[in-house]
Amino acid sequence: MKKILFTCFLALLCLFGSSIKAQVACSPPGVDLVDCPGLPALTGSHRGGDARSDTFYSVTAQDINGGPFTVDCGLKTVDYNKMGFSFVDDSISLRQGSLGSPATGEAMIYGEIINPDSLSPLLIEFRPYYLDGESSFMVERLEPVLLAGETFDGVMNPLVRKFTSGLEMEDRPGYFSILLGGRTILSDFLVLPGDRLKVELDLRELDVLFGGENAAFYEAQYAIAREGKRLAFDGPRQLVAKADSRILSTPGNLEKWEHFKGEFGSKLLVMSPGKESLDYLLLGLKPDNPHLLGMLDVLENYRSKLDEMEYELLKAEIHASVRFSVLTTFRKFHYPEFDRRFSESERASYRDFILDSFLDFPEAEIGELTRLVSKEYLNYALEKCMLMALFEGKSLLQVVDALYSGEMAEKLKTAYLSNYLSQLPNQPYVLEKYLAEVSSSPYRERIESLKRSHVPGGRVEPVNLVTLSGKELTEMDLQGKPTLLYFYFSSCPHSASYFKEYLFPLYQEVKDKGVRLIAVSVDEDPELWKSRIDTYSDSSLLNVNLRGESKRRWKEVYEIHGYPKVMFLDRDARILSFDIRTLGEDQESLIQEFKKRFQSELD
Repeated sequence: MKKILFTCFLALLCLFGSSIKAQVACSPPGVDLVDCPGLPALTGSHRGGDARSDTFYSVTAQDINGGPFTVDCGLKTVDYNKMGFSFVDDSISLRQGSLGSPATGEAMIYGEIINPDSLSPLLIEFRPYYLDGESSFMVERLEPVLLAGETFDGVMNPLVRKFTSGLEMEDRPGYFSILLGGRTILSDFLVLPGDRLKVELDLRELDVLFGGENAAFYEAQYAIAREGKRLAFDGPRQLVAKADSRILSTPGNLEKWEHFKGEFGSKLLVMSPGKESLDYLLLGLKPDNPHLLGMLDVLENYRSKLDEMEYELLKAEIHASVRFSVLTTFRKFHYPEFDRRFSESERASYRDFILDSFLDFPEAEIGELTRLVSKEYLNYALEKCMLMALFEGKSLLQVVDALYSGEMAEKLKTAYLSNYLSQLPNQPYVLEKYLAEVSSSPYRERIESLKRSHVPGGRVEPVNLVTLSGKELTEMDLQGKPTLLYFYFSSCPHSASYFKEYLFPLYQEVKDKGVRLIAVSVDEDPELWKSRIDTYSDSSLLNVNLRGESKRRWKEVYEIHGYPKVMFLDRDARILSFDIRTLGEDQESLIQEFKKRFQSELD
């Protein structure tokens, strides 16, 4: 899958979440997927920071036709994300065991690892239900003990450490990842109940090997993912820019482009915004898309070694991931400009082409179990639902209910909230609306957890914070004064600009009212944190570090996936706002709305 990097010079490393400078400015009509037609006013942010609003916009999406892709549009823009729809009725719950699903049983992973740097903590994450890529809901974290081999166990190399881990599973496949010292070694590999897997992780030679009775299933996943990356690497990178854009009009840039056309290596494909770039993107929805065919060819190489369930799962993942990457790019970056750039007949033509592509998806070859399990199918289905809501002027709930029933419908509704609740207005109302629609486990539990992280009023969770001098603080130290908690990490320019241009000026306005501002770094490296306080915070403030288990717990409970994030607490450390950045579009409106909203705390 190819990534499209929409650069904003300030925000290459960060995620999304800000509603101030990195905010959506060109969202289509309609802001409520609960009752109203159209899309929500979703915002863009750094999973780390804020993008400048003048020339470039920063979001990471996925595209199928080219490599990294930079857009110069001269506009503020939206950071929508992944959503969707489909033409099937998934009314059977797999909990009933009615689909001949795999036998319930523990999957076992035996591994050997060579790590030349250190014996950093090894972590295995198991996700039995995929709802979104950021949530840690129901994710099990296992930290297996690394043991030295013994002569008679066959591990003869003294550099090798071995480990064993069991994944407790029920009657459906899930996903596991392996991380070492925070680095992802294997990401979101499908695992079936009862599987027995051997894996060798040779970090000295950057090699991964699979063994055991189910090795082919994992080798196939690894090979398919590698082929997708290879195709992206070998294809042209893309630049969408007007002829008079800053990046093309800068002296020397066109000459560089012409020069590198003749060099062996990466290539840049320059396209104008509008018809040219959209036509190129939509080639990815055609059945002869080389990216799709390339990964399917790899799958076919393993066909004789896979059982029917394994083959079906991987085929669905390939088809869904390729289509999802095109659809989400269209919705994020082309649909907001749809009315301005295209005539009514052109819009109708593009709309029909996309709708027809839904019919080309091989739904008949994919069973209920696969639809309910596959993360790529979920992303694709949710994206289709969002586009149908846009095209037909309906709410997401209306579209999902028209196309799905049973567990799949509830999963789509829950996945939508899991991905987008933080960007929707009137969150308490939205949550109650969806709770009335979702009754089965674990989807209702997920929405309840979102309620805890989005509806203010509760006390903050227990926490351990470390000051610059090494003193430890807890949640009890957050009491006594109204408190702004500013979360950031020290390599996110978005956080630095937000702090200086918005948050610190707000603090200067309200500190005489007794409000304090605490800067909370989430850096795991304390030296990095301490060295960059003048850039990301201010030495006059209480600066603390949140790391380790406390960081994991707070990120999980409060859905902290993007930075900066600014919570506001009352004198009793009760949460008044999970993120004040939504209060204003600019510095002045933020200050005025904050004073108005929290007047009682400022008296």
